[in-house]
Amino acid sequence: MDKIKRIFAFVLVLVFALSLAMSCKGKENSGDSEESRGSESTSESLSEEDNYSRALRTQGIDFGTTVGLVKDYSVAISSSATATEKYAAEQLIKYASEVTGKTLGYSADGAYRGEKVISVGRTESLGAAGIKAEKSELGSDGFVIKTDGETLYICGGDDRGTLYGVYDFLEYFLGVKFLTADVTYVPENQSARVFKADRTEIPAFDYRVYLDPSSFFNDSAELTTARRFTSEYLKIPESAGGNLKWYQGYDTHNSLQWVKVTKYLKNGKLDPVYTEAFANDGVNVIIDEHIGGLCLYAADLCYTDGINEDGTYKTETVNADGTTRKTAIGMAIDGMTEVIKNDKDNNNYYLFGQSDIYNRPCLCSRCVAAAKKYGDSGIMIRFINALAKAVEQFAAEEGIERDIDVVTFAYQWSAQPPVNKNADGTYSVKNETCVPRANVTVRLAPIGMNRFVTYDDPAQDNNVYGSDYMKKWALVCNKFMVWDYTTYNPRHYWWYPAYTTWHDRLTSMKEMGVVYAMLQSNYQERTIYQTIFEPYVASKMLWNPDYDMNELIAEFNRYYFGEVGGKYATEYVSLMTAKCYGELAVNDYKESTALSFANKGFLKSMIALIDEAEEKVTQSADTEENKKAYVQRLEVLKFQPRYMYLYDYMKYEADQVMMNIEAKQFILDVMSAGGVYWAEARLFDAENIIFK
Repeated sequence: MDKIKRIFAFVLVLVFALSLAMSCKGKENSGDSEESRGSESTSESLSEEDNYSRALRTQGIDFGTTVGLVKDYSVAISSSATATEKYAAEQLIKYASEVTGKTLGYSADGAYRGEKVISVGRTESLGAAGIKAEKSELGSDGFVIKTDGETLYICGGDDRGTLYGVYDFLEYFLGVKFLTADVTYVPENQSARVFKADRTEIPAFDYRVYLDPSSFFNDSAELTTARRFTSEYLKIPESAGGNLKWYQGYDTHNSLQWVKVTKYLKNGKLDPVYTEAFANDGVNVIIDEHIGGLCLYAADLCYTDGINEDGTYKTETVNADGTTRKTAIGMAIDGMTEVIKNDKDNNNYYLFGQSDIYNRPCLCSRCVAAAKKYGDSGIMIRFINALAKAVEQFAAEEGIERDIDVVTFAYQWSAQPPVNKNADGTYSVKNETCVPRANVTVRLAPIGMNRFVTYDDPAQDNNVYGSDYMKKWALVCNKFMVWDYTTYNPRHYWWYPAYTTWHDRLTSMKEMGVVYAMLQSNYQERTIYQTIFEPYVASKMLWNPDYDMNELIAEFNRYYFGEVGGKYATEYVSLMTAKCYGELAVNDYKESTALSFANKGFLKSMIALIDEAEEKVTQSADTEENKKAYVQRLEVLKFQPRYMYLYDYMKYEADQVMMNIEAKQFILDVMSAGGVYWAEARLFDAENIIFK
């Protein structure tokens, strides 16, 4: 339990972590000040935040040496600049002009070396200065920010990295903060400076996303790229850096879409000839109707149909009556190769996702025997290996030269790795055919793990995954995507601080070679404070897991609620987390545990704390416009403890009539703020005011 103690120590630190003062003026603060105007002497004007973050988040920036004022600079791009480089330059000019009050010049490349120029992308002067920004070192998303004399160079390993470098400059040189889809903090500072820099940034993971409503519903390409997020859910135009090349034509759990199950119907049902190709019990097709959609025809495929003992495959088989039919693997190959052939987007990743079912869907004798020999995940990997081999052969025959990976889930019934435990305590793969091919990527989705401790903590041994889960999968293959979870799906408004483990979990992912890290939050509801502040924190932690989470939380709150409200919000986070963490770390998110840590007095004190914050904000010297916005956001902050209090209202107050009144008012308040879902796919209903 050492890791639990270590994380609990983190929580205790949080209790005392309050927001630091920040004197810059932003869009939401129209007052002017000596601090916001800045000065040439950086040593006296640096905020405490600068001193904190300079050590890690702003490594390579010398805040003690100014090379010029931003307003005196112009922006240069290559005469053959890409659409993304042009967009990056436009973003730089847009925000730098808002900060300084002066529109920066914009021109094609030329002999700018030694002048006050910000060079964006692969300009001629970048090469003349001898500055390297190689993709082989930086990857697609890494970048450099370097000064040579008075010239500042921003360039990525690829176009998207250049855009990320520009956003980095806007944030750490100019103080622009991209907080939410509708809130961006832009300080007004005529004396904003270009500092001496020798900065190289390379992300911990090639692809990164926190799946919140902004990402799921593609709110803003600007916000997405400012957060440096990439995922299959995002639709980012090439001009804004593009995205990972992921085929988006089907849903996540899409096996029956790939095989185009409707092709195999007869009289509105699956043709009996194809029974063995779909999940079956040896006689009848198995249907899992709760999933809906295509699963009304069958729960899923039979993942052993057409797969030979040695891992080879056959696309057709002979029926008892001498006729032939497509096998399940044959259907899958036909479906995927057809898509790849006609894919004008030239994607690199194609996810073949099993149906969202807890247990293996097929109970035929062949699957039962294969499960004993290979394990359920082994069955899935063997099927995907066959599919990936066929795709590779098809691409070669068609002259398709791009890299193509078939992605599959290790999720629910296929979550356990196909390994055996040896007498000496080590593990070995069950069979060589269970090792994923080079063009197969496994996406781990450990939905049943304790979310409040690290992957290898002994507390994980209380669930079916176990504390050696990641270690065992790392033995099986070395190409991973991880879909982790950071929300309480049954009740989104419950305080659920799984973020306390992000440092350790993301570090573990990095060490095992994960290329894509996803933190799935609530992706539907926007009026939950955790889903408002966590994306800001996650965007930094996914880039570098070693960043200081306390600092990031306080930083977000300071800009989002203002200096006064931000201190209260950070205290609220600290108290809520310290109150609930210990019990959740041991017992995970079981309903009885997750809903029992709080009590009447504590929740009332949290509501009172936010009420006090609203009063202090209202009494502050800020502008009326800012104060109104901050109070509205604090009201949303209050939704979580209000909901938690209502959940046990009858235990606390034993007044059914008053509970109905309070519950209806809560629902109306949430809905008026834009609230829609109180749990995953469960809508608020102003008439349904009973929570249990």
